[in-house]
Amino acid sequence: MRTSALVIGLTVCFFFLSAIPASADEWWEQFGEGCGRDVADQVVATKALNDEMSLLNLINGLYLTEPQIKVIADCAAEAGKARESFVANNIGAVKDFRASLEELKSVLEKNAGIPKDLEERVNQRETAVLKVKSDYFARLKELQDRVDSTLSDGQKSVIADFNPCIIPPENLKNPVRVGQASDTSELE
Repeated sequence: MRTSALVIGLTVCFFFLSAIPASADEWWEQFGEGCGRDVADQVVATKALNDEMSLLNLINGLYLTEPQIKVIADCAAEAGKARESFVANNIGAVKDFRASLEELKSVLEKNAGIPKDLEERVNQRETAVLKVKSDYFARLKELQDRVDSTLSDGQKSVIADFNPCIIPPENLKNPVRVGQASDTSELE
């Protein structure tokens, strides 16, 4: 069961921890900004380890059943495939958009008027990238709905109330909170 923790953690992170305040991520980015590569690598590694521990605390606090783990692991695999597919199929659109932005930046640095064809190209390429993003998040929403349907109301409450932490608070150590205090399958 614990071997699935990383897969589950990544899935839970992907779907449910989008509520982590942006300011926390911004702090990490600003802390490593302008530092040498070694410092920046340490900042990234430390943030990743911090995030993993928070995820493990959440996962352990959910007291997931085997069927729930299976659904979540399947959704995690599908999310990974979707990500790979969207990246592979749309990297050209992102590169085109970046090239247009770099051209626009050059024009803006010269304080010259933006040529109409450049303006149209930037708008078209931005629209294309936003469409890809929208389609990708729609697919993730489908997977999130599948995961949501497997969770109990208590587990959803734990996720909604979750505050990223390195050391789990008492409420994450309490299986009664998620309504899964004991497994009666052997008794049954």
